[in-house]
Amino acid sequence: KEKEEKEKALKEEIGDIQIKSGDYQIQVHIIEVRDLKAEDENGLSDPVVYVEAFGQKRNTKVMPSCLSAAFDERFIFNYRDMDKETFDAGQIRVNVMDADFGSRNDMIGSFVVDASQIYFRPKHEFYREWVALIDDTNISDQGVQGYLKLSISIIGPGEKMPVHDEESDKAEEKEREERDGISPAIPPSIKRTNQWLVTKIYRAEYLPVMDASSLISTAGIDAFVQVDIGTAMKRTRKNKVTGDRAQLNPIFNSEIWTPVTTPIMSDVIRYSIWDWDRTSNSLVSTVTDRFNLLNSLPSKKVGPHWCNLYGAQLRGYDHTPDITKAFKKEKDWKAHYNKFPDNAPHYRGRILLEQRIVGEGEAPKKKDGSPREVAPFRLKLPAGLKQSQQPKQATYKLRMMTISGTEIPQIKNAFHIRKMQIKLQCGRNEIFSSRVENNNGVCEWNHLMESEDFIYPEDPEQCPDIVISICKGKDTEIVPVAYKRFKFKDVLEQNFQGDTRWITFEEDKALDCLADGQFPGSALIRFGVGTPELAQRTYQEWEAALYHSRRKTPYQLRCHIYQARSLPASDANGLMDPYFKINFNGQTFEAKYAKKCNNGRKKYDVPQMLRKKTCDPLWYGVICFDTELPEAQYFPQVNFQLYDWDGAFDKDDYNGCFNAQLSEDNIHDFDDQSSNRALKPQWYPLMKEEEGDCEGEVLCCFQLLKKRAPEMTMPDPPSIKPALMDAFVEIVAIGCRDLSPYNFLAMQYPKVEFA
Repeated sequence: KEKEEKEKALKEEIGDIQIKSGDYQIQVHIIEVRDLKAEDENGLSDPVVYVEAFGQKRNTKVMPSCLSAAFDERFIFNYRDMDKETFDAGQIRVNVMDADFGSRNDMIGSFVVDASQIYFRPKHEFYREWVALIDDTNISDQGVQGYLKLSISIIGPGEKMPVHDEESDKAEEKEREERDGISPAIPPSIKRTNQWLVTKIYRAEYLPVMDASSLISTAGIDAFVQVDIGTAMKRTRKNKVTGDRAQLNPIFNSEIWTPVTTPIMSDVIRYSIWDWDRTSNSLVSTVTDRFNLLNSLPSKKVGPHWCNLYGAQLRGYDHTPDITKAFKKEKDWKAHYNKFPDNAPHYRGRILLEQRIVGEGEAPKKKDGSPREVAPFRLKLPAGLKQSQQPKQATYKLRMMTISGTEIPQIKNAFHIRKMQIKLQCGRNEIFSSRVENNNGVCEWNHLMESEDFIYPEDPEQCPDIVISICKGKDTEIVPVAYKRFKFKDVLEQNFQGDTRWITFEEDKALDCLADGQFPGSALIRFGVGTPELAQRTYQEWEAALYHSRRKTPYQLRCHIYQARSLPASDANGLMDPYFKINFNGQTFEAKYAKKCNNGRKKYDVPQMLRKKTCDPLWYGVICFDTELPEAQYFPQVNFQLYDWDGAFDKDDYNGCFNAQLSEDNIHDFDDQSSNRALKPQWYPLMKEEEGDCEGEVLCCFQLLKKRAPEMTMPDPPSIKPALMDAFVEIVAIGCRDLSPYNFLAMQYPKVEFA
């Protein structure tokens, strides 16, 4: 019930706005400060403003000897290919400091806001508003330490920066401030109160081995948990445990009290699990929560519950040094998965927590009876949870039926292409398909398997996600190269009646086993989780489905490729030279060159379909594949990949793909002369790893003609090129405005080309 209330509150908070992966720009305009606290002996300060956003830091110039100053400095932070998990967990921190030349700067006050808080505001901005500065680092600095006027704008993928009439806005602000004074975003009329976030940290289970064994030490982990919210932070004591993963179950029994000043604009609570080292600590995983959502619950508490930990894989890394990476600014995906685990590929254990929020006067007094200062502190719990207080448990069983895979990455060792298998993992429980040959990207498994019974919480929200991976290697050297995660609750609700479906994998970017731009593959899989009793009742139905998946019928697939539109520009001229590849059931067609393709016992000519200098190419080609397919519900996907040709001496650029799912609607009778007239092409949006992360659409349709025999020669496909007429386009170029800077420099001599 508490979980449902939190989910409902979250939906009400974010509305219909969705955060997408892509390019982001954050603009921070530091306008002025007023009524700052004096930090120097002369009763003044030397204010300087530091801005930090997603790890990038900038600062203003120093204003000497003043308590109010106008800065009017703007900072632009650009982020390429930022994923939504990173954005959602990000903060924008503004610190106003007193510059002390020759010694450390003194904190005057700070303002911290979650990036998502700004993005969910109208126009994704915080425009010319006053904010109160608070110093949570010094317990003697209570209350407001001054005021800062600033603007923060976030421009997301495909968005434009809002335009304002700043001169008019300044005039209105001046008149309003002269009449009413400063009106901060959280005005003084709203009472700021201190509350305590109280987190009981009981224990963790199945943590990864972080310290290798040596002559003087045993493999294990020196684990501790850190609680962060805003500028407040506190840790548990470290707990050293040794052995394999099944033995790495540290007991903390700590209660962390963290002060929170409300209203708060940065409400992300971070619970991070670390391995202590003498030189630098290593992050194991991170769990996030929201203070405002917890505070909105009627009871303001959540009882003991398991939080699952995810992060990067523990093994399988290529330790051969790559010299080229020293010259590239590549993202550290291993650290990224550990810090932002919402889409991480590997289960790293779980931690048992309890949370509540209490008022300022409810903090326990010190041992000497004096009241607590407003600063984080830690208490030792007298004992762990009783069995009756722990989350209720239930027994489950996993099942997976693997049919086939297409575009499965071909990974070579010194002598041959590696066999591939599918792994299904739920926490510490794993089941594997058989290892089969990878024939030009096609794997045929036709395998049904079940796990042993296992115990996890009765509440499915506390159960680990289900991760399906495509793996290379065998025995102890199995390495997942691509994966897909599913919520345990969603799979459980299907009651072993879920459909057999195609799963498109995501590359494990930390392991980096695939070449740049290589598609990670798709697999036809049915999987489920439920009680052992339900598993037993549904097993025969799954066996029958596996039998039907093995029956094959000869077909000819005809791919009718018409045109594309709004493709992403890949060349310096703002255009591209597009061509495509089609992969289907182990066969590949590349449109960069003219080719002869099989049609039963004969071949037919397919012209080159490379188009130059256009983002809206016209192809009008038909590509045929002779193949044998199972029943319609097990049809494979057609994989379309778009490339930009870059000449004979450069590597072509991969620009996206789509997967078309075939069904009974695609089957046509080749004796029916009206079948071509019945074709209904549709637009397929391109993607790179997930829907919406790429521009452009392709117009095409797919036709399956059933053959009487595999070697049967089909009639030649008719042309799909429409009747064309001569036309001209008249363009009157008048001018342009609001040109964005190029390489952070203003446009000086713009030129327009039409193609």
